[in-house]
Amino acid sequence: MQHASNFGPDFLYIGPDKSGSTWLYNVLSNHPQCFVPDAKDIYYFDKYYARGEDWYRGFFRAAPATASIKGEISHGYLFDEQAPIRIHQDFPEAKVMTTLRHPVERSISHYFYLRASGLINCPLQEAVQIRPGIIQSSLYYQPIKRFSEQIPSHLLHISFFENLQQHPREHAYAVFEFLGLDALDCVDFGAKVREARQPKNVALAKMLKLAAIKARDLGFASMLGRIKNSQMINHLYRPLDKSAREVVTADDRAWLAAKLRDDTLRLEDFLSCDLQHWVEA
Repeated sequence: MQHASNFGPDFLYIGPDKSGSTWLYNVLSNHPQCFVPDAKDIYYFDKYYARGEDWYRGFFRAAPATASIKGEISHGYLFDEQAPIRIHQDFPEAKVMTTLRHPVERSISHYFYLRASGLINCPLQEAVQIRPGIIQSSLYYQPIKRFSEQIPSHLLHISFFENLQQHPREHAYAVFEFLGLDALDCVDFGAKVREARQPKNVALAKMLKLAAIKARDLGFASMLGRIKNSQMINHLYRPLDKSAREVVTADDRAWLAAKLRDDTLRLEDFLSCDLQHWVEA
């Protein structure tokens, strides 16, 4: 077990979204040797870097003495060109984690999230024209290459969402080992923290999402984090039903796979691992 820096963070999860970040937040926030702020997605190294280190460090001041390490989970860092440079420059000993999900499945999950938030209500291929991040956040090669060039290999942990799905306990233990935490069964690793869902009221969901964006811009990230983790929010949604899932067709999947194929092949070559199951979907 290692000792925390007085100036944290000791680790960062950099993304992408829809790839287990909420699961990871739940696991780490329940580990007695680890501290993560109430605010998931602080966005310091991409959106709010101008607010300065004192502002950023303020998120870690509540860390108890029992926490040997502290860190944060912000899924946008992976895709920001300046984030790896800033992280290595400001916190050169910080460990960096990412979990990569099948790019087609991640894009579909992203699409359903935007529908659940009331931000779009159209077919997937049309939605990509409105929200290009649906695909852009599944293009991993260049972002992984950037971080690999900035972060020393012993401080960079790249894992895969499939392993989390199939072997959640082992996945958690691998994270603990990388971070220097004791292997503790601190939560039910196999429990789904947030399943795909749809709003009971689309207009209300959209209003809440836009309000959340504004609250974060105004500096209320911690309060927003506490609200998002409360049971109150769950009452506004219901699980995604079969008819809702069927809005994504086999043609949509094939279209996504074609869009993402070349990037996946470059990533496969860069990481020297087998990603053919991503290409063939």
